[in-house]
Amino acid sequence: MTNPMVWTAVERDGFVEEVQAMRRRVLDNILLMRCRDNEAGSRWPARCGVRSQLLQMVHGRTDETVRPPTTLSALARLTEGGYVGRADGQALHEAYAFLRTMEHRIQMFQLRRTHVVPSDEESLRRLGRSMGFLRDPVAELDRQWAHHRREVRRLHERLFYRPLLTAVAQISSDEARLSPGAAKERLAALGYLDPAAALRHLEELTAGVSRTAAIQRTLLPAMLGWFADAPDPDAGLLGFRWISETLGATHWYLRLLRDEGEAAHRMARMLATSRYATDLLRREPEGVALLGEEGLAPLSGELIAREMHSSRGTKEGRAGCSGCDPGDQETRVAADQCGGSLRV
Repeated sequence: MTNPMVWTAVERDGFVEEVQAMRRRVLDNILLMRCRDNEAGSRWPARCGVRSQLLQMVHGRTDETVRPPTTLSALARLTEGGYVGRADGQALHEAYAFLRTMEHRIQMFQLRRTHVVPSDEESLRRLGRSMGFLRDPVAELDRQWAHHRREVRRLHERLFYRPLLTAVAQISSDEARLSPGAAKERLAALGYLDPAAALRHLEELTAGVSRTAAIQRTLLPAMLGWFADAPDPDAGLLGFRWISETLGATHWYLRLLRDEGEAAHRMARMLATSRYATDLLRREPEGVALLGEEGLAPLSGELIAREMHSSRGTKEGRAGCSGCDPGDQETRVAADQCGGSLRV
């Protein structure tokens, strides 16, 4: 009775927004728990499952073979159906099995319902030995845990975004290749309101065998994810295409985005959040270089108000300076507002 509602949920109005809101709540709670647990000397492991389930729901709508209720069985069916590459499916299977086993070993000690990785040496040694690491359990546990967390982040990019590129770019790949129709469905499920236009932008950015196209294919999996996490992914991708067409031939633009990950992240969030900021970058695209600088932070409301007040006073002062006697009091006040412009 419930199956039809489960597997048609992606077609429901507001489904994508609901999933994104759910993911934000999960991340906010993880951040809150991490802060609390850090005070107690514990660590919160990175968890990411919403998008894996979303992948199953997108393709399970039309393919009943990928509908098993258990995670590893569903992953196996997605791999057999070609929605996930074989190597990626195996790596994700291993990461899931390791992290789930680690979670169970933590909970078995004193039978506590917890998801927090301990930080004290004795607990880590006990946990490492329970995972089968006998020579140096703490170091080996840390190494394996870090490895699988990196793999999960990398695989999410590969599973969701790189197949989109192979659907539009004429490049050889042993990854799962999506049809244009499946690529549109995936983009729609990730929050892109005009999937057809998004595919056109991807095709323009990644087509060909030039070095620029190759770098774009490296950047776009992460960029697409950052766009999807922002309020307006369609505007973000369109703005990225505009700026890339303007600056793509420069020697520094793609190198900045490729080598300075924070710059690419800032740019994606800006383009997909503010059309005003996008218009500013379109008029002055060299401003992208500022995004790679260290120490960038949003201005406080108080500082913005002070700057606007100062700017307003400067304009008023300059308007009142012309034709004034530099010796009278009004002119001296205007000079102060102009920041000394009368002396210049």
